[in-house]
Amino acid sequence: MEKEILNLIVGRNRILEEIIRLTHLAISEFHNLDQDDLDHFFLTRKYFIEALVHCENRIIASSMMDWSKFSFDDEYRSEYICLSNEKDDKIVTIISQDRALEVLMEKAPIEKTA
Repeated sequence: MEKEILNLIVGRNRILEEIIRLTHLAISEFHNLDQDDLDHFFLTRKYFIEALVHCENRIIASSMMDWSKFSFDDEYRSEYICLSNEKDDKIVTIISQDRALEVLMEKAPIEKTA
């Protein structure tokens, strides 16, 4: 059970990493994007976020199933903590990227809607 949960957490962190990559690309290429590109970016990001929510729900459900099989050994605990810290770091990065993207969108609304 622990391995299944850790695999789900690794998958969740990969989704977060993809959101970071996608947003980094949008920020770095922002001035080259037209409205269709921005629409595609936001739609793709929406799907990644929906996948993230689905993955989080699976993690929660798996964590609540059959507690009798959990051993809570030190290796599992340390891996879980490491992956959770990685998640926190990625979320901080995504929040920073969102702020940068918001500033870009505010500075160029006329160019992007024309």
